Amino acid sequence: MNAPMNSYSRNDSNAAKIGGTGRVNATGGYEGTITRAEPILADSGAVGIEFDFKTLDGATASFLSVWTQNGAGKELSGRRIVDALMLLFRIKDMGTALAVVEKWDKVARAVTKQRVEVFPDLMGKPIGLVLQKEHSVYLGEAKEKMIIYGCYDVQSRKTPKEILERAPKAVALDTILASLKDKYEKGGQQQQSSRPAHHGGHSGARPASEVPSHFDDEIPF
Repeated sequence: MNAPMNSYSRNDSNAAKIGGTGRVNATGGYEGTITRAEPILADSGAVGIEFDFKTLDGATASFLSVWTQNGAGKELSGRRIVDALMLLFRIKDMGTALAVVEKWDKVARAVTKQRVEVFPDLMGKPIGLVLQKEHSVYLGEAKEKMIIYGCYDVQSRKTPKEILERAPKAVALDTILASLKDKYEKGGQQQQSSRPAHHGGHSGARPASEVPSHFDDEIPF
């Protein structure tokens, strides 16, 4: 079985695939900082990074799981998100270190300060995240969670693809936000949500989930 991945070397080809064209509880663009970027390992052997994110006005989106590799060692699409974040933060290579962060404690049923292994290079810097609300049904019960759809530079509003292509101005983000809708599982409800808005700091946002589902249930395969 794989071990949690504790180092990454940036792949610009992957990063360029992002942005070609709290609950934070609404699909849209948010600006803030990543407060936790912790390596995760599923029982299946899949590895990835779990993020907590705080907007400029203090709203949070928690347990944003990005799976980078499955149990067989095959790269997953979530790796593109990690490479895109590394590009925006100007990181070539990164590794983990122990740090004290605020994290949900299942036993205490509250957010507590915990010492965990994290990717510190991804934390505490301004970043724009495009978050999408995903609706699903698990054991007959309706579920919803926020997922990372993409990311962008908060100053230029350029996506990783635009940065790598040296685009003269940012245009992709507005196009993405104008068309991005909530995501529904196959065979589920397909109604579209209202047009999402861009959030520099979303005053009406609430925590994405007070009690996270087990991340094994979130692996997209």
